[in-house]
Amino acid sequence: MRKSTTILSLVILLVALLGLATQLFPAYTEYATATQQALTYPYTWDYGEGPLLDQTMRLAHFENIYHNDLTKPPYTISNYPPLFLLAQVPFAWIFGPAFWYGRLISILSVIITALLIGFTLYTLTHDWAGALVGGAILIAFPYVQHWSMFTRIDELALVLSWAAVFTTVRFLGNRETPGYQRGQEMTFLRHELRRAGFWAAVLFFVASIYTRQTYALAAPVAAFFWLIFGTRGSWRLRILRAILLGIAVSLIVLLLFVAINLFTQGGFYLNIVTANVNAFFWRTVQNYLKEIQDKLWPLIALTAGFIVLQSIAALVGLFWKRVRPEYTSAWALALPYFLCAASVSITIGKDGSNVNYLLELCAALSLGAGAALAWVGRWKTWWARAAFQLLIIGLIAYQANVMVDWQKQNFSGYRAGREQQIDSISTLEEMIRQTPGIVLADEYMGLVPLAGKQLYFQPFEYKQLAEGKVWDEMPFLLDIANHKFDMILWYQPNSWEGAVEARWTSGQRSMIVTYYKMTDRVGDVYIYRPK
Repeated sequence: MRKSTTILSLVILLVALLGLATQLFPAYTEYATATQQALTYPYTWDYGEGPLLDQTMRLAHFENIYHNDLTKPPYTISNYPPLFLLAQVPFAWIFGPAFWYGRLISILSVIITALLIGFTLYTLTHDWAGALVGGAILIAFPYVQHWSMFTRIDELALVLSWAAVFTTVRFLGNRETPGYQRGQEMTFLRHELRRAGFWAAVLFFVASIYTRQTYALAAPVAAFFWLIFGTRGSWRLRILRAILLGIAVSLIVLLLFVAINLFTQGGFYLNIVTANVNAFFWRTVQNYLKEIQDKLWPLIALTAGFIVLQSIAALVGLFWKRVRPEYTSAWALALPYFLCAASVSITIGKDGSNVNYLLELCAALSLGAGAALAWVGRWKTWWARAAFQLLIIGLIAYQANVMVDWQKQNFSGYRAGREQQIDSISTLEEMIRQTPGIVLADEYMGLVPLAGKQLYFQPFEYKQLAEGKVWDEMPFLLDIANHKFDMILWYQPNSWEGAVEARWTSGQRSMIVTYYKMTDRVGDVYIYRPK
């Protein structure tokens, strides 16, 4: 009887997973189409791709990208640590300036992150269904699909952080700590320091932080918490292991920061810390919060329900030894990771921020959904197990269906619009290439390094610095009045009335209109040349 019910529950699970696959398939085909577009489209998709390509090319020529004086040109800012840029340098040496290799890194990073979430779940739960679903759902998120089409830093930071989490869980999370007695803590610490897995986790954490500095929160905190509450054995040794990992990561991050800052004569601190003065709008946070609540409530419900119930079960098992609740240590990873990812997502309210601030939240929901399914899969009562597996997979299937429609409505048209303008963008690139002097641009700033020139000015970043009273724009205004620039490109689409105002200060706009004349319009771009 037990064998027949086991087979029946397995058949039910497989049928449910097959149904989920049919809902995920459109999302995956959409992603495959998008990746093909991203890798073959030669021009910039996004404003932020331009500065990153320029910084990559400067590093390829062994130039310092962290200037220590905002008053001197070029007026460029490198807001992020250098690892993503360094990863592109070999491609830049071989292929020259291009966007495809940065996009390739982003796309591969998303795919590998999905695998790492699945591997982490399987290591924690030994449940193949939960691991498969948790990893598979990540790629269906519209936020993830959309942002991985760009040459941006976030996906590489995400995959490195998950490589660190997986390494921690796989190689540091012994179910039982070595049997050292009280007073043998130093022997235990020496044992940990000799483990290759320990240093691999440390290096992955440091690498993720030196790709994007905000990744110093969710993954490291989650790993620290899990090492203490998600493993078994001596409390003293568990705490020591977590502290040792935290100290090693923090010390290397700090030493690297000091070294790079000294090498750049304070430029690293100026660019990474001082120059991040963007205005903050709570209205933006509220808008995204409403969208997340409306679109992602099934995954939020699964993740929150799993975390709450498993936390209660863990507490019961901790204080009431006679009770052995059926729980998995995945809660000790999902809880801190979700809370920290949600905290980081609030920074999407910064002016100029985008859905890249929500990628860790997407990973947290993927982890939570997979962990919830894996937990139910451990229930001993077969009919209850099968019923709740059907419920969870049904919710995830519904979520996948919502994601497909959401992607088509909100994001797919963005790339199609750019591809329709490819002829005009090609014309702009040729105009920039043929202009002998300095060219300023905003939305299509990426065409400048693509044409073999270096950026002289980043409009949005320096507008924030000017409004934050960190940069005096008077010397730059004098450059405009003295016709230092041979051509200025203003992006003015019909769909965005305030595009120019969002990128240029009122003083800059006034000086350009006074000392330059509009000579042409190419697509959505107005061309200004000296009067």
